[in-house]
Amino acid sequence: MPESADSSSLTSTSCAPASSLLKIEPTLPCTIGCAALPEIRVAVNQIDASSTPVVANANQFLYQGKYWCVPESFQFPRETNRLNGWRMWLCGVVVVSNNVTYRIKPFRSFRGIDFAEKAVKREFTTKWKPIFKLMEQCPGLEIPAQVDEAFVQSSFVAATEFLKTRVGYVWRRAKDVGMLSDYAIGTWSKYIQRSEIEKHGTVQDKAHLPQATARNQADKRRRVFTIVGDARPDGRSRRNKVARATQWRNLEREAVADAFEGAFRVQ
Repeated sequence: MPESADSSSLTSTSCAPASSLLKIEPTLPCTIGCAALPEIRVAVNQIDASSTPVVANANQFLYQGKYWCVPESFQFPRETNRLNGWRMWLCGVVVVSNNVTYRIKPFRSFRGIDFAEKAVKREFTTKWKPIFKLMEQCPGLEIPAQVDEAFVQSSFVAATEFLKTRVGYVWRRAKDVGMLSDYAIGTWSKYIQRSEIEKHGTVQDKAHLPQATARNQADKRRRVFTIVGDARPDGRSRRNKVARATQWRNLEREAVADAFEGAFRVQ
């Protein structure tokens, strides 16, 4: 049965055991699997949080009058680096809600409509999706149905090399290349934006940019507006000290008053 009135949610990598939900360990093996698990239906509060996670389906959680695939208090992990984020993108996370442990699907399967809160949706579309969608374009990368830690590591290395051909300027500008591994996901999604590449990118980076369209570049046309009836001969706009609506209301009141006075005027 779907869960309602969700009270708490803790996130971690799905490759970590449920007992270490508060801490993300990038070196932990994918023991309980990024592998697909059978769906298990349980009633809320009938399973301990340390037990095997329940695979949350699309209608697992009920709140705000709808069914959702994540708990109401779900939040994306803050200041996550690219490796841990890539692991969540491929494997998902383990969360605890109402003393029940759930395995949430891989982040790459999320859509905007999966989130009730606009802030969560915005974080997904602006921080998580841009960088990892670009990494998925790595030539030869095929994500299997069951992902293990070995694939997470190997695919991350390959995707990183691919990134160097698209945003190589990030490595060139870094004072300490070792610090790049600590860059947050939001920082990477900023660096891969077209405007950043056009401004700071290398010749190779700019050569790989897609063709400019009205949607992926800033509109540099100058817009000129002419207010009919309010423009002066010298081109300057005349300020309306009284709103037009107020002017019309005053005219209507005067017309009604004149008509009323005329009806009762002594002949």
